[in-house]
Amino acid sequence: MPRDPLDPALRKALDEAREAAIRATGKPRRRRRSPAPLLSSLWPGLGQLYNGQRTKGLLSVAAGALLTALSLRTLPADPFAVTSEQATASVIPGLALLALWIWSMIDAWRGRAGPRG
Repeated sequence: MPRDPLDPALRKALDEAREAAIRATGKPRRRRRSPAPLLSSLWPGLGQLYNGQRTKGLLSVAAGALLTALSLRTLPADPFAVTSEQATASVIPGLALLALWIWSMIDAWRGRAGPRG
């Protein structure tokens, strides 16, 4: 049997709080994880904010806004007269935004696995 890493007094307090929540509501209190990835699919960081990871969520929202603005700013005015440098300049922020979006959805799906921040 694995050893409990929590202090026995803390474990007892957590168990009592869990039992009180069950008595009050008739069922264990649990946050649903399913809306978090959906929220992150709408905008990076919204799922983290839903999961209570405020710092990570706010940083992801800000990074998403910055990368979106950068992607839109680097789009050429005439798409038929694009040089390879202009194409590269507009693709890189778009790929970074896509990577952030995918990471945000996966991280939101994992929920509260790590420390909240």
